[in-house]
Amino acid sequence: KRFEIVVLGDSHNLEKINYSEKFNFRVFNERFDNKKDLLKKIYSACDLLIMPSRIEAFGQVALEAGSCSLPTISFKNTGVEDIVDHKKNGYLAKYLNIKDLAKGVDMLSRPRNNTFMSKNIRIKVCKNFSYKIISKKYKEIYEKISQN
Repeated sequence: KRFEIVVLGDSHNLEKINYSEKFNFRVFNERFDNKKDLLKKIYSACDLLIMPSRIEAFGQVALEAGSCSLPTISFKNTGVEDIVDHKKNGYLAKYLNIKDLAKGVDMLSRPRNNTFMSKNIRIKVCKNFSYKIISKKYKEIYEKISQN
């Protein structure tokens, strides 16, 4: 299959490898610090997000992707578990198990699975992480603190 990989963030070490000769894909490398509209367009143009972080406190990238209906494949035992529900709106591979991560890529590469999970991740993000929901939670915390 022909596919493209979009690398988000600092990937300067990837530039040293000529992927086009070894594999049948291209790597796009760009920093998105101040380009939120461009980032939304890229997330919306992609079919899945592979987030192989070994340490992740929350999973902001998975949350941003999910707001664009982009399901995530990542590892269990990371902060991404706050966002992704295994096989419901993404895939959580066994921690650091590359074969299981690849299994998730295979699973989400199938249109039927991808469509199902894309809808579910958007629903979860809107239901649990919208500005309205988060601001309400902050307000409750501030009120509790001020009462003490």
